[in-house]
Parts: sequence; structure tokens; C-alpha cells
Amino acid sequence: MSENPTQDQAVHKGDAPIDYGFLNTPEALEALGGGEETYQAYIGDKLDEQAAEVFARQGPAGYERFMRQRNSAIGSTAVRNTKNTESMPRATSGETVIGKPAAETVFKGVYNALTYDLKHKPTRKTLRNGQEVTVTTNPSLEFATPYFDSAKDTAAPLAKQTPDFRSTFVQDANEEAHKVKAYQGRPDLIAQRLENARHLTAGFLNRAGQMKRRGEADDLTINLFLDRIEYAKSLARGYNQVTKKTDETMPPEAANERYAHTLPILLSGNPDRAQQTTGPFVHVNVKKHQGSSYDTVERYYISPKLNGQPERVVQIWTETLQDMGLDKELYYKVSEGIALRYDLLIAYTSSKPGDKEKMKNAIQEFSRRCPPELLSKTTLPTGAEIVPGVARTPEPTELNRLLRYRGKSTVSYNEFACALTDLAFRRASYDFIKQGRSPKDVTPKELAAAAKPYFSQMVALSGIDPVTMESFPS
Repeated sequence: MSENPTQDQAVHKGDAPIDYGFLNTPEALEALGGGEETYQAYIGDKLDEQAAEVFARQGPAGYERFMRQRNSAIGSTAVRNTKNTESMPRATSGETVIGKPAAETVFKGVYNALTYDLKHKPTRKTLRNGQEVTVTTNPSLEFATPYFDSAKDTAAPLAKQTPDFRSTFVQDANEEAHKVKAYQGRPDLIAQRLENARHLTAGFLNRAGQMKRRGEADDLTINLFLDRIEYAKSLARGYNQVTKKTDETMPPEAANERYAHTLPILLSGNPDRAQQTTGPFVHVNVKKHQGSSYDTVERYYISPKLNGQPERVVQIWTETLQDMGLDKELYYKVSEGIALRYDLLIAYTSSKPGDKEKMKNAIQEFSRRCPPELLSKTTLPTGAEIVPGVARTPEPTELNRLLRYRGKSTVSYNEFACALTDLAFRRASYDFIKQGRSPKDVTPKELAAAAKPYFSQMVALSGIDPVTMESFPS
């Protein structure tokens, strides 16, 4: 092997050499700081990701040749000699390292949440012959099997035949428009709604066509997205794992009682609030939000340290809004009790002119005022961190509008992220099925590496730029 790994020669005509660019990243620097074992594990993970891509392009023979290179690279002198920490970019406090598309960060957050138990709980309880026994988990089999099964049921038929999505979408919209009570006896309103639905449908299908022509998504990826997205809410199987905090334990009951007692006092100054019927949240400025024609376009998640003073964090938020004169304007919801979740307080930005700037200023002022020790050390894994414990996310606005026109269930941001992750894993699983692979020999990391580009493609199909995670201009 060459002393300079970036100059390694391909071992077979048509093979690509190993790309060692991942060694010159802040992530590599962090792994290096964790010691030799952590650093070598990091190298192995990155090479495994490349191996999955090689398998998808070159099949079993290319994969075997790559793995011989990969195995000889682990622990080699050449790799060790690339640990030039002086040349590595360093991230300073508060600095954002630019490089990876935002969609990849979201996908990684969902994947890490989905595989948390596989990594931290090597055994599980199960019933055998009526008796509870402890068994060792098989990460590959347990993680990949549901996606392989779903790929056979949903992706495989679409690979042979493309449904008439335009006709289906418009028919759904027509049936839904005639069900709306407010439109009864108003053919003009029904006609306008149907025209809006047709325009939105055309936008989705035109975007898909453009991505196909540019080679940014293939037929099966597009068809799987368009065929399954109406079931997005039921596809979000990882939602609870994504929103669950795993770095803290529940505080004592007395702390929860103190929080529950304090919350109504903190919110008493605003009469425009309502208790959520589908969950333990209190919504503030809810009438103004629900009574408007504006869409939600982004969310901010504020996550207190649960074993600290979460009620103090809510107090700082309400005082910030009051001092800025925004306490009767901005819409947010607060959990009525403490739970092991990241969404104790969520603030929503609407498409109303000026609302986005007001919310941004309020979040920045809150982040300046709130002592860091009161906030969670970790942030919602699918969000863009502003400060630890405060994250911003986009909203699948265009997708929800299409679902609403069709009479389907709309989705929250995290449901959206989890649903697209599920579809991306199905799409990648279909590739492995065609190659003759089975769930037992496809590792979670390998499946994730193959699914990641499909996730970004489906984000774009939803009307969101996968690089910035901002909605495309309408």
C-alpha cells in the first residue's frame, strides 16, 4: 500500500481508490481526541459507508475487492501518517462547520435515534414457549428486516408499473372539496379550491419530472415517494425515538408538581390560550394562529434541562416576549408536565409578513437571556442547533397543503423526517434485494449509507431544499 493513501492505485480496472478525504474534517479531529480505539473505529465506519456505495455501483465482485483494500487500510502506517492535526479545520465555540447538506444531518439524527437501543441494549426480553427469556439482539436482522419486507410490498410493484398520480390526486381533492361543510351550496368556493389543488399537484409532479430529467432522482424513488407519502403519519415509526431525550432521567415527582403549579401562573397574562385535546400541551395565541390563512413555515424547539428548573426557562421565554411586545402575537405551545422529550416548548413561525423576523429576534433574545445551565446539553437531533437546547426546523408546508387538499392526515416536522427516512430505507432495501442480499448480512450502517441519498432526494420532492432545509420558492 502506498505511503500516501490518497494515491492508492485501484486494484481492478474500473475500481475507484479509497477516498481518505474524511480524515481532514472536524469530525476526524474529534475522534482523534477520543484515543486510538475511537479513531480507528471512526475510520472503519467511514470506509464501511464507502463500501456500501461500491456495492451499489459494482456489485459483489467490486465490493469484495474494495473490502480487501478497506481491511488493509485499518491501522496502516499510511492512515496513521495522515493524522496531521495542524492541517485539520477546527471548529470553535459557536462556529458552524459548513459542508454537509442539512438533509444529511437530519437523516443522521433519525438514524441515530432508531439505532439507539441496538447500540446500548445488546439484549432484550422476549417470550418463548410462554416463558420470558433474554436474547442477544442481531442488529442487522432486527434493523433491516422491516424495511426489506416493506420494500417487497411497496417498492417492488412500483418498479413494474407507474400509477396515474395526477388523476388520483385530483380525484381525492375533488371528493374532499365536496365534503367541506363551509363549501356546501357554494360551487364558486369548490371550484377555487379545486383549482388550487390542481395547481399544487402540477407543482409536485413538475418538480419530480425536472429532477428525473436532471438525473437527480430515478423513477422508482419518485414513484415510491408519490405513492406512499399520503400515509406519512403512519410511516413515522421512529417519531417517539427522535423526540425522546436519552441523556437525562425523569426528575422527582415534586419537581413535576412544582412545574405544573407554576405554568398556569406564567401564562395567566394571555387569555388567548387553549388546552390541546390530543396531547398535554397548552397553546398560546392559538386563536390568532388558527383563525388566519397563513401557513406554519418553521418551528423552534426549546429544551430545558429537565432536572434543573424547566419552569424558569418558560418564565424567561414569556418575559422575553412581554419585553419585546410580542406576547400577544407569536404562537407557541408548552407542555403541561415534564416528560423525557425535546419538545417541552415549541414556537411556530407563520407565513404572515414580518412573523419570521419577529420570531427570529425573539429566539435570539431568549438565547441571550437564558443561562446555558438551564438548557439541555443536547438538542433535538433533527434540528439545526442555535445554542445547546434550542433548535430550528423547517416545516413541510407544501406537502401538508397537498395532504390537506386530498383529505389526508397532515404531519409534524419530526413525523415528516421519520416518514422520509422510512421510505429511504425501503428504497435502499430494494436495491439490496435486487443484488441478492438479505437482511441478516446488511448492517444498519451499510443500509443507512445506501439510504442517505434517497432521503435527500425525497426532501427535495417534498418542496424543501436538501442543502438549506428551506422551502423552495413557490
